[in-house]
Amino acid sequence: MMNATEALKGIQAAEQKAHKLVEESKRKAEDLLHYTNLEIKEQHNQLILEGKEQAEGIKQEATLQGKKLVDDIMLKGKKEANSLRNLDQKKIDTVVKSIVKEIVSNYGNR
Repeated sequence: MMNATEALKGIQAAEQKAHKLVEESKRKAEDLLHYTNLEIKEQHNQLILEGKEQAEGIKQEATLQGKKLVDDIMLKGKKEANSLRNLDQKKIDTVVKSIVKEIVSNYGNR
């Protein structure tokens, strides 16, 4: 009976060892899952941060391009306004000369 008792004790010891290994494996798996979730969250946050930085860069570039476009339009408008002013002044000068010439020729030689 000694052999059977020893065999039973050996089986029980093996079962306890197997149970401890299963528990340790479960704990390690839970730890691994926990750290994996933390890593995923960290990477997710990093991607969001990089996306926001990229979006800000695009926004700034678009703003600069928009300001340049506005400046170009304003400059063109000013040039056109000056051109119109000069054109109007030329017309006025021509009309004044014509009126003066008409007055002189009609009333200046009396």
